[in-house]
Amino acid sequence: MKMLRGILPFLIYSMIPFVSFGQTEETEETEEEIIFPQTETNTYESEPSKIIFFEFGTSLTQPQDRFKTNVGDPNIFGLHCGFLKQFNPESPLFWGLHYDWTPYDSESAFIEEQIDFSFFEFEYRTYANIQNILAQVRFYPNTSWGKIEPYIDGHLGGRWLFSATSKTLSSDEESSDLNTESSKIALAYGVAAGANVQLSQNVYLNLRANITSGLSTQYLVKSSRQVNSSTAEVFDTFRSTTSIIQYHLGLTIPLNK
Repeated sequence: MKMLRGILPFLIYSMIPFVSFGQTEETEETEEEIIFPQTETNTYESEPSKIIFFEFGTSLTQPQDRFKTNVGDPNIFGLHCGFLKQFNPESPLFWGLHYDWTPYDSESAFIEEQIDFSFFEFEYRTYANIQNILAQVRFYPNTSWGKIEPYIDGHLGGRWLFSATSKTLSSDEESSDLNTESSKIALAYGVAAGANVQLSQNVYLNLRANITSGLSTQYLVKSSRQVNSSTAEVFDTFRSTTSIIQYHLGLTIPLNK
């Protein structure tokens, strides 16, 4: 019995390192099971952005019907610009604004006038132009033929026919007056078809043809009369519908595409 009492403390003391080692392994295994799954919860994906297009370039305008008869020139060059924004990242529909400017008539002349007891030479210049300010909706499908991406537009807005006369002192070009001769706006609406041709990652060649009907309004057209006291006197007033066909050639700059 005395021998057992002497051996028992020695056995207990000898087993303590093994018990501690077993507890340490269990703790490490438990910690490893907690750490590894946490590494998979830190990943996420950003939402796609809406695409925005900026467009600009030249345009060829062809008046139609009575408007063509009165204006006379069947082909008139001008400038255009616009922007479009996608409705949402997955939609083929875009909304935006279109603006174009087309000068269709002008007349200039130098006229000498007496002021008090002196004579001064003035440059008179009368010009007439067409300006379209249109809201537009574009259907831009996610299809392409190689580098060609087709689209269809719908337009609604105003057609502004504006005419004015400037009077500038020849000896002092900063001394100038501007007088509005005619300023009328008609409702305009129409459709267009076009395509963007990829030139590089962020630049596209833009080709578009559109026809827009314009309601009847008043505008000025140059006649064959000679200038006497002002260039404005050689312009006549006409009234008709203002339908046109336009061909646009320019560049498209996409953002977030």
